[in-house]
Amino acid sequence: MTQRSSYSLLFIALLLTALLRLPVSGISIFNVDEAVSAVVAQEIAEGGLPYRDAIDHRGPLTYYAYALIFEICGDWNMVAVHWMYVLILGGIAGLLFGTSPKLGGIAAILFVVFSWTHSPMDMWAAHTEWLLILGSSMAIMILCRWKLRSVPLLFAGIFLGMATLSKQVAVWDFAAVGGWLFWAQWQERMNWAIFLKQGILVGVGFALPLIGMGMYFHTEGGWEDLLFYVWQYNVQYYLPEVSLLERIGSSMALLVSFFNDALLLTGLICVGLMDAWSRRKVLTLQEKLLLCWFVGALLGGLTSGRNFGHYAIQWLPASCMIAAWGGQRLVRYMRDKDQREGMMLMSGILGIGLLLPIGHTLVKNKVYLESAFHQDPQPAPYIREHSKPSDRLFVWGFAPEFYLYSQRRPATRYVYCNVLTGLIPWENLSHSSTEYAVVPGTREQLLKDLRRHPPAFVLDTSPADYNSYGKYPIHQYPELAKWLQAHYDRDSLFARQFPHAQFHLYRRHP
Repeated sequence: MTQRSSYSLLFIALLLTALLRLPVSGISIFNVDEAVSAVVAQEIAEGGLPYRDAIDHRGPLTYYAYALIFEICGDWNMVAVHWMYVLILGGIAGLLFGTSPKLGGIAAILFVVFSWTHSPMDMWAAHTEWLLILGSSMAIMILCRWKLRSVPLLFAGIFLGMATLSKQVAVWDFAAVGGWLFWAQWQERMNWAIFLKQGILVGVGFALPLIGMGMYFHTEGGWEDLLFYVWQYNVQYYLPEVSLLERIGSSMALLVSFFNDALLLTGLICVGLMDAWSRRKVLTLQEKLLLCWFVGALLGGLTSGRNFGHYAIQWLPASCMIAAWGGQRLVRYMRDKDQREGMMLMSGILGIGLLLPIGHTLVKNKVYLESAFHQDPQPAPYIREHSKPSDRLFVWGFAPEFYLYSQRRPATRYVYCNVLTGLIPWENLSHSSTEYAVVPGTREQLLKDLRRHPPAFVLDTSPADYNSYGKYPIHQYPELAKWLQAHYDRDSLFARQFPHAQFHLYRRHP
C-alpha cells in the first residue's frame, strides 16, 4: 500500500467518524452511565470532589473530562460532550493509523465503522472505555514506533496508567505489555536484567498518574473515599454478585454478540491469527505486541462478567489491528497468485462487510435517527420552572438522569441510591432482600447531607418502579420517611397538571 493511499484511508476514516455520529449528536444522553458521569462532573465543576461529594465506582478520569467540557462549553452541556468524544474517536483512529504504516489505514476504517454499529446505545455514548482505549492506543503506538527504548517504555507506562484512571480493567492492557516484554526476551534466551529494567520503566510510568491522582485526593481529603469506591466497593460488592458460571456465560454471550455484529471483522481476525500461528517463530516485535494487546484487551473487556455492549470497546482497537493484519495477508496471497478476479471479489466482500452493518444499524435504530432531540421526561421541566438554578434536588431511586434533565445538583453525595438499598443494577433484582449489599453508614450520611443541603424538591421514582425501585418505597426506611414527612408535601400543582404521572414529587415547606 502506497503512502498516498494509506493517507486516503485515514481521511475516509475521519470523515466517517463525523458523518456517522452527526445524526445522533443532539441526543441528551444515551444511558444511565452518561447521566452519572454528567452529575459527578457538574459537582467537580462546582468545586466538589468525586467519591467524597458525588459517589460512583468507576475511575475518575472520565468525570474530569466531562467537567472540563462543562467548564468550556457550559453547565450540563451533553451535546458538547458528545462532539468532544467524536474528536476522541478521530484521535484513536489516528493512533491506529500511526501504529503501523501498512495496517493503520485499514484498522482506522474498521474501528470507525464497528465502534458505531455494535450495540449503538452503548457505542454512541460517551463511556469511560473511550478514554481507556485512547490511553492504551497511545501506549501501543509509542511501543510499535519506538519499541524497546527507555523513554518510550516510560511514556507508554504513563499512558497505560492514565487509561487505568479511566477504568480499572485497563490493568489488563498494562499486563499485556508486560507479557510482550517477557516474550521478546524469551526468544532472545531470556536476559533477566534487561527484562527487569524494561519492566521497571513501564511500571514506573504506569504508577506515576496513579500516584499523582492519589496525592491529589489525599490533599483534598478524599483519599479514603477514592480507595473505597474505586477498588473496595467493586471487589467487595459489585464483582462478586456474578457467580463464576454466570460470569463465563455472560462473557461468552458478549463475545458472540459482538463478533456476530461484526462478521467482516471476525473473518479478518481469524485470518490474521492463522497467519500469526503459521509464522509464530519469525514474528516481529510489533506483531507480538499486537497479539499481546489483543489477548489482554479481551480479558479486560470480559473481567466484570456482564453482558454490557460497551465492555467490547476495550478490545475494539486491538481487534481492528489484527483484522487489518488479516486483510493484508489476504491481499498478499492474491498478489502472489496473481488472482486479479479474486482481488476484485475480495474488495466487493470487504465493501459489503462494511456497508451492511451500517445499513442494519440505520434501520434498527431509526427512531433515534429520525428524532435526535428527545423531550425531557416529566417532571424535569416542571422542576426547572419552579426552582432556581442554585436549588438542589434529591432523587430517590436509580435515576441520575433527572438531575441532568432538571439541571439541578444533588442535595447529597449519593447521585443514585443503590449503595443505600443494596441494589446491584440488573443483577440482584430477584432477591427478596438486598440488605447484604448496603454500604454501612450510608443511610446516616444521607440524612446528614439532606439536612446540610435541603433540596427544593424530592423526586420519588419508586411508585413508577423506575429501574426496579418499586421494591424500595421510601416508607420502608423510617428515618428518611420521617424527615420527608416533617419537611415536605406532595406537590399538588404537579399532581393536577400531570394526573397520570407515576412519579411522586415533593416540595419543601415554605
